[in-house]
Amino acid sequence: PALLVIALPFPSALGFSVPGPRPTELTRTRTFSACRSVQNCRWSRKSISTTMSSPPTAELPLPPGDMGLPFLGKTLDFVLDTENYIRTTAEKYKGGISRTSLLFEDTVFMPGAKGFRFATTSGLFESDWPPAFKKLLGDSILLVDGDLHKKKRQCLSAAFTTEALESYMPTIVNAAERSWASVQSRVEANPGSALVMIDELKDMFLDVSWSILIGENEDLQALLSADFKKINAALFAPPTKLWPSFRAGMEARDNIIREGTGLVQQRRQELAAGTVSAKRRDVISLLIGARTEEGELMGDAEIANELIM
Repeated sequence: PALLVIALPFPSALGFSVPGPRPTELTRTRTFSACRSVQNCRWSRKSISTTMSSPPTAELPLPPGDMGLPFLGKTLDFVLDTENYIRTTAEKYKGGISRTSLLFEDTVFMPGAKGFRFATTSGLFESDWPPAFKKLLGDSILLVDGDLHKKKRQCLSAAFTTEALESYMPTIVNAAERSWASVQSRVEANPGSALVMIDELKDMFLDVSWSILIGENEDLQALLSADFKKINAALFAPPTKLWPSFRAGMEARDNIIREGTGLVQQRRQELAAGTVSAKRRDVISLLIGARTEEGELMGDAEIANELIM
């Protein structure tokens, strides 16, 4: 078996494939790919069966590479600083294909858009996910299939209609202006000090995202943003609470579900009492009234779980 890593420049994207081809046998290939942007990390894992023919794999050339330590390979480098590992590997092999060992699998590293495009658009794959993602992200729409995925997709579509997207614009503008004003005030208070703009832009993006998702609530947004970052940092960690970052990620997940569920319940009460407008335009408010084609509604915890994505 081999693990395929496909890396793209910012916003960086990764793909992992685990093939085990043997000549003239029916073989199984598992692939998962990830899109990592400034604010989050989003994964899909896919699987196909195919028939391999000659020539025998022993006759095929292998790409250059560094297999790392016995058993561990380069797993620690990958887990502890994923972005740096991807960048330095791509630079070392000048953007070409290379091999190593990651996550206890023989690995092929393929930087570039073509490999990623094939993995995500060829239509040969079905989704599956690594254990850490399943535990951290729960039954989010990107991790489920079948009827549950259909239900979530039909309900979530209410938050992404043309009318809904247009209605978010005032919120987006207000949140962006508020975030930028915060940056400016810190610059003025510390003239000559350096700011890491990528970090500032990440925080601004989270501020805008939470404003759209839950409405403008600066204190709650700050708490949820901190929890979201802990989840994001744990996505590559071993899926055990003995690992500190994974334990912190699971605690952060529980916090988001708890706060999100409470907010959904509060919003339902406000809508029922008429103390807020039924036309209020944030994602939570839209999802509360969203129904599937069969008339099903999303539960409070279901809505809260989608906030993690």
